[in-house]
Amino acid sequence: LQIKLYDETFTVLRDSGLARAVAIIQNPNNGEVLALVSFPDFDNNIFSSGVSGDDYRRLFENKSKPLFNRAISGLYNPGSTIKPLIGMMALEEKIMSPEDTITNCIGLTVNNPYDPSDSYTFNNWRIEYGPFNLKRAIANSCNIYFFTVGGGNGAVKGLGAEKIGRYLKSSFADSTLGIDLPGEEKGFVPTPEWKNRERGESWYLGDTYNISIGQGDLSVTPLWLNSYISAIANGGDIYRPRVVNSIIDHDNLILELAPQVIGSLP
Repeated sequence: LQIKLYDETFTVLRDSGLARAVAIIQNPNNGEVLALVSFPDFDNNIFSSGVSGDDYRRLFENKSKPLFNRAISGLYNPGSTIKPLIGMMALEEKIMSPEDTITNCIGLTVNNPYDPSDSYTFNNWRIEYGPFNLKRAIANSCNIYFFTVGGGNGAVKGLGAEKIGRYLKSSFADSTLGIDLPGEEKGFVPTPEWKNRERGESWYLGDTYNISIGQGDLSVTPLWLNSYISAIANGGDIYRPRVVNSIIDHDNLILELAPQVIGSLP
């Protein structure tokens, strides 16, 4: 499975003219990491016999950082992969029911509260007409729907930045999951207090819209993304990701690691 995932990811990168990617396969029922690749890769066999000058430069002076495990240490905007979680927040808080819809998926215009003549329109990435409920919004990745449930629009109040932040943190977005590999990073969930403290700026409605579609200052690891989607698949349990299944010495079982639930989707 590891070889298959490696080959498939390599093919995608080659055909796209790209060099960096992450791919993870987990069993959602127990957190087992069945395959994991991070590109660009390297051959760790070179460390067994001494690293040549060329190898050193290729590994340590490469701007693409082949030694950097992007799957567990890389922090990225989750983008539209966060939308199922935002949708569940909206259902939990009764912002929307599964049947409630927005009219179209085109754009959302916000007026400047300090200057009514000034406005800004947040557009969808493509124009789509007709009603959008949660299922269609996820299927078609409708930004306008998630702007609406995240920050509000018209009669829809929206979750707001504080609730979104609370749910993300309760789902471990800004925590390490404890995978049995070194170097796992924790994600970052921006808040109005953080922006005011660190940047000396107020939090705007546009900031809430941005995090509602996984943009702005929100950043997470690919491992966390895979783990939260796994929790949706298994009914809500967030498992500690693990690479090791058991430890064996001279054919004798020393330790068999059991699945560990570390939390649940709130």
